[in-house]
Amino acid sequence: MQFVQRLIECSNALVTTVTSFFPTALAVCFWAMAPGVQAAPNPGGSGTLRSSGLQDICLKGTEVVPEVCGQVQVNWKLWALMGEPIGDFVLGWKPGTIRIASAEGGGSQLHQVDSLPAPLSKAAQNMELYVEAVAFVEKPPASPNYNTVAITFNTGVASKPGETSMNVPGGYDWDKFLHGGMSSEGIALGAVGWCSEKGRRDLSAKDAKAIMLAGVKLQGLQLCPKSTVDVSPMENAIAKVCESALIEAGLGPSSHFCPKKEAQKPEPKKANAIDDAFARLEGRRPAETANTDKAKPFDSMSSKFEAAEAERKAREVDKARALAAQRDREAEAERQALRREAAQNFCTTAKDAQDSCAAKTCGSKPSATMCLRSVQDPYPPCKAGPGFSCLQIPHYSCVEQGPNPKLPEWESCSAGVDRSCAAAGKPIASVDACVAERLK
Repeated sequence: MQFVQRLIECSNALVTTVTSFFPTALAVCFWAMAPGVQAAPNPGGSGTLRSSGLQDICLKGTEVVPEVCGQVQVNWKLWALMGEPIGDFVLGWKPGTIRIASAEGGGSQLHQVDSLPAPLSKAAQNMELYVEAVAFVEKPPASPNYNTVAITFNTGVASKPGETSMNVPGGYDWDKFLHGGMSSEGIALGAVGWCSEKGRRDLSAKDAKAIMLAGVKLQGLQLCPKSTVDVSPMENAIAKVCESALIEAGLGPSSHFCPKKEAQKPEPKKANAIDDAFARLEGRRPAETANTDKAKPFDSMSSKFEAAEAERKAREVDKARALAAQRDREAEAERQALRREAAQNFCTTAKDAQDSCAAKTCGSKPSATMCLRSVQDPYPPCKAGPGFSCLQIPHYSCVEQGPNPKLPEWESCSAGVDRSCAAAGKPIASVDACVAERLK
């Protein structure tokens, strides 16, 4: 009786949702009819993930900018579409502190982003964060098969502070959807060990479906080692600030990241014949002009050495600047190549997901017309001969055709499928157009 009552309730639910949510409702009903499974009103779940204890998350940078710390937030949603699990994870973040290396050696200093000079504070808003992470299912249903349940994910293309990452909902396989244990190598790494696929144990499809039906709530955001922050905007800004006139005016405590400039010695005052004449009349000692002829050879040689040394230093400075410019160009070229590769991968995956979603949602396009009335063709004469009989197979011919009622339904579905299949962004017309848009 309990099974029949559930079947009746599901049938009533299907009547009200069949026009737009038939696949999802059907999947929920078949799960709900399983004995001992209590389905949530909306299988799956949604929410916001933050770091444990609301503490800033820190990521390693480069030699010039060794560390960036900030607030990281991931908005997530899990649901089922056409009987398969779907996940959507979108990133938002804000840098709080940045560690900058000292130019003269001796370690580094930590700076609040808001307290940095304006050019550096502005550059911090152009850094891009890419996140691969793991989160944990809060209070999973009791089962002897697992104690802790985790899910791994990424948040799409790297994003700047104040912007949400561009991501497309992705599908999972039920038997690789959730994880119930990690390898012995991963255990030694703590929570980060869940990021390693090697030796990680996945939940069975049955257990994963039970968790989804009971309702999912995620907690404990933990970034994986593959998460990266692009600090090249900060490095470029530091180089420009240190070469500008701002150093002459002084940057207070932030100037430690710029090399110190040597103080220029004042030029000696040149002797003046008129001043010397008045000095003699007044009984004062004239400027040191005695033995001028004797000092000329030494002064001339010293001047040549100074000129040669100045020329050598100038060449070294020019060479260092040329090398720095070359490194900047190479770094920029590499960064652009990585951006293009990331955009190409993202757009290809997004277009495939969008096309797959559209095909699953609306199916193939039906024909414009169909046969409305047909008649049976007369049987041909039997030519088997005496003593034999013929097997007569009926054939029918269409005598009236008309519009196919399935075509308007398919066209209506296709008109809105682009929007529904691109829930995290605008529909993608082509991969090339998507890549060009992301590289602007």
